Amino acid sequence: SLTAALAEKVQQMQAGPSRPDQGQGIPFTPVIQEDSGGEKYVLPDSYPQEIPGEVSGLTGYQKVTAENEQIGQEEADNLGSILASGETGEGLNFPAEYYPYYAILDNTLKTLYRQVYANALVLNTSFAHKVAVTTAQAASVVEAVYNDHPELFWMDAEFACKYLRTGICVEITLQYNETADDLASAKQDFDACTAEILAGAVNLGSDYEKEQYIHDVLIQIVEYKTSVPIDQSAYSAIVLGQSVCAGYSKAYQYLLQQLGIPCYYCTGYAGEDHAWNIVKTGSLYRNVDVTWDDTEPS
Repeated sequence: SLTAALAEKVQQMQAGPSRPDQGQGIPFTPVIQEDSGGEKYVLPDSYPQEIPGEVSGLTGYQKVTAENEQIGQEEADNLGSILASGETGEGLNFPAEYYPYYAILDNTLKTLYRQVYANALVLNTSFAHKVAVTTAQAASVVEAVYNDHPELFWMDAEFACKYLRTGICVEITLQYNETADDLASAKQDFDACTAEILAGAVNLGSDYEKEQYIHDVLIQIVEYKTSVPIDQSAYSAIVLGQSVCAGYSKAYQYLLQQLGIPCYYCTGYAGEDHAWNIVKTGSLYRNVDVTWDDTEPS
């Protein structure tokens, strides 16, 4: 009976509150902040069921998913003898104002976050992580890195995890998209296109003007199109000029980060799985949906 009670408690902790887009990702724990009027944000009792016709279908983000495989202790021991930790990420710092998914993790998961980020940065695939985590915690960390860092445009939304019967993950394997085949060339193209866009924004007066400029440029240069290669990345929008909501949102996030403007990648449910952004200008945080703004007229 004790085992059953503990199992039920763990499942509840991993699942988090029920909501339309509930998955294996980071538990839904909104930060409640008072605005200038002293009011607090209150979660809605329900979600809209109808989507405006002109933006219906303009969705298409892919959830971060894990291919989990249970292994025995002997195989795990063998992995321990051959797997290196790769990059540890020690000394890295991710300020909360720019990296909110990192900020909501506890210190143990932040350690793994830094390691995942550092290994993804140099295209390492499988590595032994420094801290003991469950498969659900590993998924939360990989999702946090994926959501916080649009510059890792080669990082795929899928990864693999080998785990023991206890639920503890013993190996994480990251996956990369086709840009990783010639990453130096892909980075060169990405940086060149990014610099061209940013050149028109850097000398504008306010963050709001810069944010609006980037918003309008993306609407001009990106075409909403499904089944585009690597359409979950900033690269698809900035370099290829074709993407879905994930690419629009990651491109917008990356460009504003380069201008020193906090911009967050958000995912949820809008008739279908959808991605958009939250942007901070001055003391205000605003929702911005570049994908749904890319209509005729915009």
